[in-house]
Amino acid sequence: MPTPSVTGDSRHIRRLNQEAILQEVRRSGPVSRILLARRLGLNPSTVNRLVEQMAETKRRIAHGIRC
Repeated sequence: MPTPSVTGDSRHIRRLNQEAILQEVRRSGPVSRILLARRLGLNPSTVNRLVEQMAETKRRIAHGIRC
């Protein structure tokens, strides 16, 4: 399901896209990044970058490092 068009600053858009990714994974379970991009109507490189950022944040939290 493509996300609706939203305008705003890049941090806001990034957060909306991250939330859309998390919701889709919660809804459908494990899914490839390319399929996430297709379902959400996002560029595959955008999905890859956001997933990497979220994974790094999780690693930092797991190791007690502030983000």
